[in-house]
Amino acid sequence: MEDIIQLNQDYQILICRLCQAAVRPGSSIETHFRQKHLLKGQVLKDIKDYYGTLELADPKLAATPEDNSEAIEQLVISHGYSCNACRYLTIARDNIVRHWREAGHGAAEERWTEVRLQTWMGGHYARYWIVRDDSDSNGPSDTADEATIQDHLMHNPT
Repeated sequence: MEDIIQLNQDYQILICRLCQAAVRPGSSIETHFRQKHLLKGQVLKDIKDYYGTLELADPKLAATPEDNSEAIEQLVISHGYSCNACRYLTIARDNIVRHWREAGHGAAEERWTEVRLQTWMGGHYARYWIVRDDSDSNGPSDTADEATIQDHLMHNPT
């Protein structure tokens, strides 16, 4: 069952591993897996019986993680845009362009920043937060460590 559905303990939100998005609690659990993934029989019954009894948060209403938090492994990471004048976040470039124009933020060279975003649910219910790019954290520090070692070896031959 864990390869199909997983409970995010920090937020008490169910995440569908098949589509990498959160699932609303209650009858929506059965509806999601029956209609979207065509599950039936014992697998669907087990999911419904176990997860249907838990006190779960509704991802449509639940708090989102703080910006620049670690990515939630089971959710999709999307390329997106963050407005530099307010907290507007979107995955669509035309939306950030329209936002800047309509929000009246004025003239600026750097109007938005490209970021990595996650959301509990996509589409109409999307509420994004920015996630760290942890792949960057290893690169520069490893390079700096390597440079320090090389410098030490050059100045302290054995």
